[in-house]
Amino acid sequence: MPSLYKIITAKSAEEIAYEKVNAAIDAYNQKLDEQKNKAEQLRATMQDEVSTAYTKRKAYEELIRLYPELLQRYSEEEIKLLSLIDLTKELNDINDTQGEQSARAV
Repeated sequence: MPSLYKIITAKSAEEIAYEKVNAAIDAYNQKLDEQKNKAEQLRATMQDEVSTAYTKRKAYEELIRLYPELLQRYSEEEIKLLSLIDLTKELNDINDTQGEQSARAV
């Protein structure tokens, strides 16, 4: 009888696969959230009047490293002028496009 209990309570391959997919999706979403938060912090640094020109430039370079697509759409000055809402919308658009490309690649 103990072996029957193990069979009944064992996870199916499908359940295990779903758990792995869900874990991968959660990790991806967490990474996206962290990346968006970092981008928002960098944008705030670029707009901060107290920050040095060097700090602002480094923030811009880091933002472009995270989101090279922004460089195609906006100049450094335009990024500084973007509202947080507009920047968030742009980052979401970029992330959606990257997600679709990743899904097609699989």
